Amino acid sequence: MQIQNLQNFHSIVDPFLPLNLGASRPLPQDYGAQSWASIGGIRLYRRALETVLLEEGVAGDILEAGVDRGGTGVLAQTFLQAHSMHGCRALVLAEKYEDDSVMFAEMRDIKSTFSRYGALDENVHFLDLSSTQADDVITKETFDKGIAVLKIDVHQSRDVKQFLELAYRYVTEGGIVIVEDWDVERVRKAVVGFREGAGFTDAIFEVEGLGADHKISKAAYWRKGSGPHPSHRCIVDLCGRAEW
Repeated sequence: MQIQNLQNFHSIVDPFLPLNLGASRPLPQDYGAQSWASIGGIRLYRRALETVLLEEGVAGDILEAGVDRGGTGVLAQTFLQAHSMHGCRALVLAEKYEDDSVMFAEMRDIKSTFSRYGALDENVHFLDLSSTQADDVITKETFDKGIAVLKIDVHQSRDVKQFLELAYRYVTEGGIVIVEDWDVERVRKAVVGFREGAGFTDAIFEVEGLGADHKISKAAYWRKGSGPHPSHRCIVDLCGRAEW
């Protein structure tokens, strides 16, 4: 079973390696339509799982706010399976699944993707925000173990701010917050506004990656409680430092 879990994990990881690790093999022109995830920060997400969960053992679950096609959720779930953390840490996927304005996020399609990789089971929790208020489901009862990894991949500034206001209080000390679309001004302003309003000074690191649309995109992350001059190493080997 452990070998199968590792195979599942790598079957998700391997298609993204050319995007972020400089592999020479060419990408197909329709890669965006083929891939299960479209973010440019997939290397960052993988290293965050390895560093925060596996190497450092920071307590808490994984919350993805914004699910897209579900590929990063499958990556996280198969990672938990491969490293015997399945059942100890929940994977929570929050999205407006029935909202026509949200691309790719039909729940039946996402569940189908999970099933394809043997990743759909009781460890995966879907929070449908189409008809439910986020503050009714992102609660202390939902995250009684805390949140070790919070990944935000939503495009409206009000949604970015809302998820941070609701979920950040449950992020464990040493936990990581990853924000996709950092090069989108409204997303960046929402994050900066939240941090400044709350008086947070933890250093932010930027990471560039190539998304499924063949365009350079940026993600950003910080570690809760790390302070403005963190002693921990950068999650990925090549990343820039930005002061916000």
